[in-house]
Amino acid sequence: DSRQLLGPHVRLFNLRTNASLGPDELHAEWGIRPDQVVDFLALVGDSVDNVPGVPGIGPKIASELLQQHGTLDGVLAAVETISGAKRKENLRAYGDTARAGRELIRLDATVPLEIHWDAAALHPPDREALAELCRECGFRSLLDRVVQAGARTAAPPPAAKPRAAGTLFDLDGEEPAPAAAHPQLVVHEPRDATAIAAAVQRLRAGGSVTICVPLAVRTLGVTLAGSVFDTLLAAYLLEAGERNLGLVETAIRHGVPVGDPAAAAAVESPTGTADAARHCAVVQPLAARLPERLAAAGLADLFATVEMPLARILAAMEFRGVRIDTPVLAALATEYAARLATLETEIHALAGRPFAIASPLQLRAVLFDELGLPIVKRGKTGPSTDAEVLEQLAPLHPLPAKLLEHRRYAKLKSTYVDALPALVDPTTGRIHTTFNQTVTATGRLSSSEPNLQNIPIRTAEGLQIRAAFLPAATGWRFVAADYSQIELRILAHLSGDAAMQAAFAAGEDIHARTAAAVCGAAAADVTPAMRRLAKAVNFGILYGQSAFGLAKALGIPQADAAEFIAGYFRVFAGAAAFMDDVLDRCRRDGFVTTMLGRRRSIAGVRDRDRRRNAAGVPALTLPEREAVNTVVQGSAADLIKLAMLRVDARLQAEGRRAALVLQIHDELLLEAPPDEVAAVERLVADEMRQAMALTVPIEVAVHAGGTWAECE
Repeated sequence: DSRQLLGPHVRLFNLRTNASLGPDELHAEWGIRPDQVVDFLALVGDSVDNVPGVPGIGPKIASELLQQHGTLDGVLAAVETISGAKRKENLRAYGDTARAGRELIRLDATVPLEIHWDAAALHPPDREALAELCRECGFRSLLDRVVQAGARTAAPPPAAKPRAAGTLFDLDGEEPAPAAAHPQLVVHEPRDATAIAAAVQRLRAGGSVTICVPLAVRTLGVTLAGSVFDTLLAAYLLEAGERNLGLVETAIRHGVPVGDPAAAAAVESPTGTADAARHCAVVQPLAARLPERLAAAGLADLFATVEMPLARILAAMEFRGVRIDTPVLAALATEYAARLATLETEIHALAGRPFAIASPLQLRAVLFDELGLPIVKRGKTGPSTDAEVLEQLAPLHPLPAKLLEHRRYAKLKSTYVDALPALVDPTTGRIHTTFNQTVTATGRLSSSEPNLQNIPIRTAEGLQIRAAFLPAATGWRFVAADYSQIELRILAHLSGDAAMQAAFAAGEDIHARTAAAVCGAAAADVTPAMRRLAKAVNFGILYGQSAFGLAKALGIPQADAAEFIAGYFRVFAGAAAFMDDVLDRCRRDGFVTTMLGRRRSIAGVRDRDRRRNAAGVPALTLPEREAVNTVVQGSAADLIKLAMLRVDARLQAEGRRAALVLQIHDELLLEAPPDEVAAVERLVADEMRQAMALTVPIEVAVHAGGTWAECE
């Protein structure tokens, strides 16, 4: 927008590129004068200001039109002389829209402003106030910079060695400081594994141990005795949803000095003896302070009985890994490469010329300039070509569907088919994913390097990839156990909705029951289309899906979607009351909690009247949807974690060779020798059902197979 202000005495400075821009640069880039900027954006559209523009008019065409006709009014007055029937039609239909957008874009150059130049002079900020403002507004990247800059002007560092922290082992495996009552260990991807392993073995059993990266110790063949306190897990429970849980930021948040101001980065990620000492000097007081914070927030039990024991199980699962059939993936790589080549030929034929399929710029030219397809939405760099846009364009032309298919195969090939063989550990012959306990705001576990939770489930390609996952040895079998509709069952439990609970208690198809109840039909008269609609609403309700979103997802009129949602809340009035109760408490307390007390701070919840649309149906904003979803999905996350603890404990108690290998949201995957498969199937089903008491039955589907795909 600011380009409209350019002139003989005004230039723009881009802080990201350190480049300035004036009228000449504007003309070279956009082909227009500063006084034409407002009209240019009115034609092209501006997503930031929610200006729609004129469909089919991109930057190139807008520039040409303004060069020929001078202004937006001139363009609209000369519509009959402009080439292209579709372009004429759009200019006629959207001319008034463009004029209205022009007034939104135009800056008021007559506002009386008095500038105090002395106040504008460069001066050091009040870093404490600035950091608090960044936290309040969620400016996490800026907060990192403020913290780092503040570290350079902080107080002198404390002594390098912890005075009473106990035994300290540095990264190089040197001799530790004198032993004290409470040994402390910090391990970060050790460079000298042998030396550190020897040092760790000298740790007294039964001491209090502060440890970073427990898997790193496990790979050294070391099992730690005594209690363990994980400061990252504690910080995560206290600040669920906070993206920056680094040691330095966490320490500052809890009033712990970060040490040497010039070495904040070294404190965060130690690479040597001195850095490790500074790291310990921060970890120790933080570990001493966090337990009381957990207790005050009602999170101490969740930390001690769920998250910390689970960390040990996850470390064991990471250490164990999962076996991969690399020849299967090699064959898939060849198959997918051939399919991608065929799709590329078909895409170029539909476009009428070759172009770089992965280039958004070239794709925009093909879709919108050459094929004349409508612009659905715009991003910062121009018309969007994301998957949502292509799905909306697919009914209008065969090219978008081919592009979506090409993207699907390209992603599967690069993310899994090509990547997984390269991640096989040469020593173990297995893939070792990382389970992240401190990433999601709802408490769900995530998986990375590689992410094994996002492999498609109900597609042929997903099954092909899962067929490459093998149990530990020949004859062994996978046992997969999956909760059935667990989030809906938790919603029924928490809401106390009588109709929903009755459906689950009777073992009915909840989606068919919903369709029959809302549509006023007999169960036998429910059609597949009615069930599909009910299923979308049942799951969408957890995310505050609107009539617009439901209509868009199912391709039905918005009025029909709105009527179905209204009918849903009439039938399942308990669900609406539950949502109101959650949001009222969140508005009052500033946070929501799960069934185990896991909490997440959420701001921006409105009062009850403003949360309803004209039909009296809940119409939720993003923070409100997050609040409801956190309670339900977070409770489901609590449940699967309890189930993992119970399954692992039972396996250990019975001396089984079977073990957990993967967790995929509501599913557990174990591997078992042939003589244990039947017992493990019963064991895992029993423990998952009994992990939490609900007022509705908990159903668990269990399948065994020689590959992961065979368990589906």
